[in-house]
Amino acid sequence: MAMNKETAPPPNPHGRNNVRTPTHVFPGGRKTLALMLTTGLFVFLLSTYHPAALYHSPMATHISPQETKIGHQDKVCNLFNGTWVRDFTGPIYTNITCPTMPDSKNCAKYGKQMDYVNWKWMPHGCDMVRFEPQLFLNIVQGKTLAFAADSIGRNQMESLLCLLSQVETPTKVHSDTKDKFVTWKNYLYEGGKLIGCIYCSEDNIKSFDVITAIQRALRTALNNLTNCQERGLQLTLVRTATPAHFENGFWNTGGYCNRTEPVGKGEAMTRTVEWAIRNAQVEEANRAQKEISHKGRMNIEILDITEAMSTRPDAHPGIHWNNKWMRGYSDCSHWCLPGPIDMWNELLLSLLQKYRKDLQNHQ
Repeated sequence: MAMNKETAPPPNPHGRNNVRTPTHVFPGGRKTLALMLTTGLFVFLLSTYHPAALYHSPMATHISPQETKIGHQDKVCNLFNGTWVRDFTGPIYTNITCPTMPDSKNCAKYGKQMDYVNWKWMPHGCDMVRFEPQLFLNIVQGKTLAFAADSIGRNQMESLLCLLSQVETPTKVHSDTKDKFVTWKNYLYEGGKLIGCIYCSEDNIKSFDVITAIQRALRTALNNLTNCQERGLQLTLVRTATPAHFENGFWNTGGYCNRTEPVGKGEAMTRTVEWAIRNAQVEEANRAQKEISHKGRMNIEILDITEAMSTRPDAHPGIHWNNKWMRGYSDCSHWCLPGPIDMWNELLLSLLQKYRKDLQNHQ
């Protein structure tokens, strides 16, 4: 699906900008995790700190992103195809027990009813393993986990910090507020030549749709990652786009998200630009994996959350957030903490477990 100038809303200012956030380190000797957020794409990077890796990457093989062994179960199931079911176990953390929760995601503090946390993601054919913070820290011991993303990626990082802070208190080791900036680059160059632009209407310049621009950017990023192995890069996870749920308008025209429970797949927003982005991401990730499969370098996996999140219009901050610059506007793009975004990190842990097992089998 193409987003053209006539139908596209203006760029969303709800934090989807180029912002470097602090690096957090979890102390504790054997349990060290560095989290970094850079800009631009929905990508996770897992690498060793130095060439003397704890594990050496096996010969990369293309595994369907839809089929993953989960937890201690032997059977293979589709982690990304399922449904939300009632679950009153309660979240692993709260806005009281998470010391790093930002106000903008602290929906309960600003009056949102908390029933949206009483659901869990149930993949078809298997059960999801609850997030285990200590296990996650053990898996990434001695490695760097980086989030290269926009503010939705930061949203997931904030969720992960809350989950991990239940066993370790993170220490902020870097903060550079001068790096906070917003910039929009409309023009696309290839080989040093201007070939087009997005969100523009200039004579003699080809206007690209957003999907094409994102696909080209992701292809460039993955190509560079596969060709740059100095840092011992082992695994790249492409997290697919997550739908916003504005109803009766865009973010700047009175759109809101006041649903109180998940919707069925028939009501889900399945014909949105985010689905087109998701399809482009899957295409590029599969293309890159095929190209590197014979080189024995890093693996590329897909963290496909688009379907699951398309049915959760109830879990956005909406008007229940604290942003003095956006008073009166609803945030229907980001996700409350705690909330269904925590499921992304359960999926992340499952994929890391699978990857560690693959590494051990190839030793």
